[in-house]
Amino acid sequence: WQGANPNPGFAAIEKLLAGRPYTVFAGHRHTFIYEKRNNRDYIDLATAGGDSTLSGEIYGSLDQITWVAMCADGPRISNLPLDSIYGNDLVGEARRHLTAPLLAKGRVLDPDPIRVAGSRFESAEHILTFRNASDLPMRVDGRFAAHPKLAVQPEAIEIVVPPGGVGRQAVKVHAAAGSVALDKLAPLNLAGRLSFLAADTEPLSGDFARVVPVAKTFTTERWDFDADDGAWKASHDCQAAVRDGMLMVNATAINPAIRTDAVGACYATGVLEVRLRARSHTGRGGNIFWTTDQDPVETGDKGVPLRLKADGEWHDYAVPFKVDGYLRTLRVDPGSQPGLIEIDWIEFHPAPPGVKPTATIQY
Repeated sequence: WQGANPNPGFAAIEKLLAGRPYTVFAGHRHTFIYEKRNNRDYIDLATAGGDSTLSGEIYGSLDQITWVAMCADGPRISNLPLDSIYGNDLVGEARRHLTAPLLAKGRVLDPDPIRVAGSRFESAEHILTFRNASDLPMRVDGRFAAHPKLAVQPEAIEIVVPPGGVGRQAVKVHAAAGSVALDKLAPLNLAGRLSFLAADTEPLSGDFARVVPVAKTFTTERWDFDADDGAWKASHDCQAAVRDGMLMVNATAINPAIRTDAVGACYATGVLEVRLRARSHTGRGGNIFWTTDQDPVETGDKGVPLRLKADGEWHDYAVPFKVDGYLRTLRVDPGSQPGLIEIDWIEFHPAPPGVKPTATIQY
């Protein structure tokens, strides 16, 4: 029920439960949060030994056990950490608005990359934008780490962003040796501390770390399969080979996948679009996955459906998806049954203006 793209299946469950007493418990996010929805208790559980920052109960980041006692007037819920007992409203929505950006390690800053048209970088001026969605002033104290090839002025960032406001900091970046090749140029690293300044309590603070990439201007990557350059390879449940100007994918099981890491090492933000022309003689459906240097594991939140038609005819497909980071790999799962899939070409590029990303896969 949470996030920008709530699962429509859960809305159907809520509709069926309307008029009945119920309580919702959810896991997976590893952070405790209580909210009232449909006049019912909805509770995201923290961990009971799983992966956690263990930042403390005010963040909802702790190891705990939820104890439910069924009574005549309904369930009574207690949350038991190792050293205390809390009620079912351990962390409410008001506190969550402050702790969320701290747990996200600085998502109040989503820096655009420093774009370079050519293959070398000399200097640039850049604007860092900090957004404060809370109703408290937010203080940012950060510093750029020393870089082997780049220099930044100023090195230290000190700014207070008003409630619900935006703060901007201009920085100048130049190559220490006059110019430097973009190939494998490491990004700038900005780290520090965020603090929400409450008048009646101690500031709520947390560390943050973000990268500011210096990257080539991203245009289009395309593969026509006129020759086998080895860019796309079979990953699992299939065999793949270039023949007659096409990539022939012979699926041997129900989850065929091909993958490439030849994505130009470009930094992409916003909505990208994978386009391909394909003819499928097997099961319909499929998926597209991607990874970045910042998040190198293929998971459902970095995957979108590819709705192939299994009618033996040629079709053009366009699948938009949202990316933030240095692209590392692209993976195409062309179908869901053994059989032959022919791919004429594949390309990816920035999506046209106004195109919205496809909702990611719900596991």
